[in-house]
Amino acid sequence: PDVENRFTDKDIVDEFITFFVAGMDTTGHLISMTLYNLTKYPQYKEILQKERESLYNKEETVTMDSVQKMDELNCLLKETMRFYTPAVMTFYRVALKDHMLGDFQVKKGQWVKPEFMAMFHDEKNFEKPEVFNPGRWKEGGPKLDPYAFTPFSAGPRNCIGQHLAIAESKVIVSEFLGRSDFKIKDDKDEL
Repeated sequence: PDVENRFTDKDIVDEFITFFVAGMDTTGHLISMTLYNLTKYPQYKEILQKERESLYNKEETVTMDSVQKMDELNCLLKETMRFYTPAVMTFYRVALKDHMLGDFQVKKGQWVKPEFMAMFHDEKNFEKPEVFNPGRWKEGGPKLDPYAFTPFSAGPRNCIGQHLAIAESKVIVSEFLGRSDFKIKDDKDEL
């Protein structure tokens, strides 16, 4: 065995903290806001109920394969992340070389930080960005710049837990749909 490349106890604790702290809050936020959107836009709740009945309940044991096929729920999760991204801020990055970012010159050593909410509501990337529309994510929709929607960041430092977060969210929302009927207390547009 390659002893030099083994994880130390400290490495294991650090990895656990990364998954636990970074994953718990953000996934919980995504699930909460998805349920909120289902009360605010009940027409999507009906669509998800039908998808759940046809895919999620087909087998006694839920498999990753059945969860992956839940396209309507996936679209709703994406639109929820566009409106209420779980990680609004990221850490600043330091430019390693001079380059252009669109029409803006970035010099080596400058600090830069992406503004997700501005990108997620930019009319250049999203038609009617102020409208909650999970249908925009359906297959065959408009081609989107791969860096216009990055709720889990992008590139080599993207979120290591993004696939787990989406799978967890799909399972929890599906279970919630099957076990509860939920509504907002009144129709005010408040959280």
